[in-house]
Amino acid sequence: MAAPSLDFSKAFTAIGLLYPLFTITGFDASAHTAEETKDARNTVHKGMLHAVLWSILFGFLLIMSMVMAVPDMKAAAATGWAFFNNLFIANILSSPIGKILLVGVLISNFLCALACVTSTSRRIYAFARDDGVPFSGLLKSVSPKHRTPVAAIWATAILTRVLTAITTPLGAFAALSTGCAMYLYISYGMPIIAGFFTEGKAWTVYGSFRLGTLSKPFALIVMVGTVVVITIGHAFVPSIAADPVAKTGFVPGLVDYSMGFLVFLGVLWFGLENKRFKGPPVRDQIAKRQASIAAQERELDAG
Repeated sequence: MAAPSLDFSKAFTAIGLLYPLFTITGFDASAHTAEETKDARNTVHKGMLHAVLWSILFGFLLIMSMVMAVPDMKAAAATGWAFFNNLFIANILSSPIGKILLVGVLISNFLCALACVTSTSRRIYAFARDDGVPFSGLLKSVSPKHRTPVAAIWATAILTRVLTAITTPLGAFAALSTGCAMYLYISYGMPIIAGFFTEGKAWTVYGSFRLGTLSKPFALIVMVGTVVVITIGHAFVPSIAADPVAKTGFVPGLVDYSMGFLVFLGVLWFGLENKRFKGPPVRDQIAKRQASIAAQERELDAG
């Protein structure tokens, strides 16, 4: 099954909307490390705002530099990846400044990946603490020495490496990397949508940082934006069928990944988790959980 070809002349503008997504996918690490932060109630939102601010600034400068380096936008849109390969690899990256920029890009990508590992491992830890994932007993453990969920961190690193190793020979790494951003924005949108319907009703206790009357308008923007970026990602980011790395006639695209994950999650939920998982703590269970966390904190403080 051959992957559909991508018409850059029509999809170039739509794909351009995906670039900002990759520049701010690390800010959630500030939220996920809230339990490891002193005075988290009054400081975590500052870390998130700083992450978004600096990502926008430097991401904008990088994108503007790339756009200004293109001598002919129509030729770039019509030719696609080959144009950028010739321009950036043959011309820019071959220069001394280009090599310095390349090192900067590699460091930035490493830090971005580190932020993603941080956020993902803390998310796994949080689910494990509510017994929401298999092997919860191990994944919800906290290292007394480092005071971090070491098992969840290593699980994230290993699973990511396995998925990359499976994907690369299929020539579908572009679809996988785009999928990571798409799925992140689904996870961002879900609590915001929930907050839109529960604010002022079931949700009446707020933190120190609030949008006030702008909360619901911004939530609507997030809802629409999430649908738009997911649609663009699935419609305009198929796999690159001509990828020389691919060793198979079938090169999975982003749609294939999404369908595969939905099937996998459906089988896991209906076959096992809906019978085992009792749901997050509620009412009296919350007080017990808070007491358990406080006891763990005392144990860690005692060494």
